[in-house]
Amino acid sequence: MRSRLFLIGFCFLLLLVVQPALAQPDPASCPAVVEQALTQVTQNCTNLGRNLVCYGFPRVEATFAQDVPAGFFSRPADRAELFSLKTLATSPFDQTAGEWGIALLRIQANVPDTLPGQNVTFVLLGDVAVENAVEPAEATGSPPVTVTTQDDTDIWNSPGGQVITSVPRGTALEASAQSVDGAWLSVSDGSASGWIERDAITDDADTDALPVISQPRRSPMQAFYLRSSPGQAVCDQAPSVLAIQSPQGITVDLTVNGASLRLGSLILVWIVPPGVIKVTTVEGLAIFDADTPDEVRLPAGFTTTRCLDVPDDLGTDGEANDRAVGENCDWQPPRPITEDEQAEMELILRLFDGLEPDELPDCPVGVTLIHQVEPGETLFRIAQRYRTTVAVLAAANNLADPTRITSGQLLTIPCGVDTGLPSIPPPAAPENITPVDCSRFAATSPLDGLPYGTGTFYWNPAPGATAYRLNIFNEDDRPGAQVASVTVDRNTTSVTLDLSINSIGYGFRFSWEVLALLPDGTPACASGRAIVPRAAPPTDAPPQPPASEPTPEPTPEETPFPEGR
Repeated sequence: MRSRLFLIGFCFLLLLVVQPALAQPDPASCPAVVEQALTQVTQNCTNLGRNLVCYGFPRVEATFAQDVPAGFFSRPADRAELFSLKTLATSPFDQTAGEWGIALLRIQANVPDTLPGQNVTFVLLGDVAVENAVEPAEATGSPPVTVTTQDDTDIWNSPGGQVITSVPRGTALEASAQSVDGAWLSVSDGSASGWIERDAITDDADTDALPVISQPRRSPMQAFYLRSSPGQAVCDQAPSVLAIQSPQGITVDLTVNGASLRLGSLILVWIVPPGVIKVTTVEGLAIFDADTPDEVRLPAGFTTTRCLDVPDDLGTDGEANDRAVGENCDWQPPRPITEDEQAEMELILRLFDGLEPDELPDCPVGVTLIHQVEPGETLFRIAQRYRTTVAVLAAANNLADPTRITSGQLLTIPCGVDTGLPSIPPPAAPENITPVDCSRFAATSPLDGLPYGTGTFYWNPAPGATAYRLNIFNEDDRPGAQVASVTVDRNTTSVTLDLSINSIGYGFRFSWEVLALLPDGTPACASGRAIVPRAAPPTDAPPQPPASEPTPEPTPEETPFPEGR
């Protein structure tokens, strides 16, 4: 027996000496990297505005339809506009480097312009890439026109197609386009988009200037192609997946690898071997090919797949690397998720809870609580609420099928059961603070350019805020570097600053944002960054440095507003 053990030990030692590269990394560090990533994403990407992308955790790579400065969108917390984004890719889990690429996008999709705080959220994790399939010319469009129905009116999925909903007389709708023959208008009622007949509206709206299209105008990334690889075996807690969440109570329409998707939920999307797209609904309902004979409904706790065609050039990057859903195959009948898929759901829910934390109930270790299931709740969300897992709740309540719970059902909650990952405590909610109304908070001017010299910034107020902070960033020779920051009281909605080289430095391209602050100085809402050019300096101003010579970082004494990011 000793000789056998000696032989095994000798062979193992020889393997380490001859092939050290085959040594497996220590999986014990996996939860630490995942924890660090989730924490930093919530810090780096908080208050991300509409049609913006945020670099959450290394490594993330992006390509743009226009030239960008060296180093642009290359560091955590960097942000960029979606209108010029072509591709976005995050890297797989790398335990040695302590990396797990995560990026966050907020897109408008068909969410009305009248709901500026409501956006569709994309989160890319691990070995995932998305390529925009909406051409920039289609995404820009013209401002919408408010129209009013003069009678009870049907909204159709296409001109003369099928009725998807109806609205009563006097309903205000946002019209964004007209059909080729001018007889139909593309509209949104706040929860769904479609077409109405022009004769259905009152005569006081001027819709003649609306662009002519054959389908509703789409925002950046409302149509996209996904590429991904399976998660790394060394760390099951760091999957490679795309998570998509629609706003609460709003249905949105997306096109994913050529497939029509209507989303009122949170879903996960993968590309898995040998070339199959897989979709799992975490919460709510996802519908493929809605309002057609091929409609497939995917409720929470179920998953489906469909084959993909061979790669082709279908997106906007000019490369034959896009795979559309196959024309000769259908979505497979939805099946209940597995235990491994439940674990991935819990991780995603935990990430979204960090981005938009809810107040957690008091659940001390060693205490057992009783929770009554509310309409629409899932076991995944309840587990996240009490910082536990689906497996723990299923065992405590003898649930044979964790995907099936009913409204009014009483569940036993064992507090303090270890989930396998350290918890992220939500930020403490300040007491006795008036809620901040962010519904109309927005930067209003300047949005087209900065003067050289003195300039004034304006914004709409956010009632309830105790102060406002204006931040200015260089997007030219020092991409993303904050060059000015000033805080004013709650009664002030404009700031006048010196915008010359002596004040905010060199460069022709800058961005600015306004934050509405709580009493403790944390942001309650953000305007989103407006990227604007600065006018050329007068002839007697200091010359711009050559592009090959980066501007040195200013010392604290040289910085006009020393507050950092």
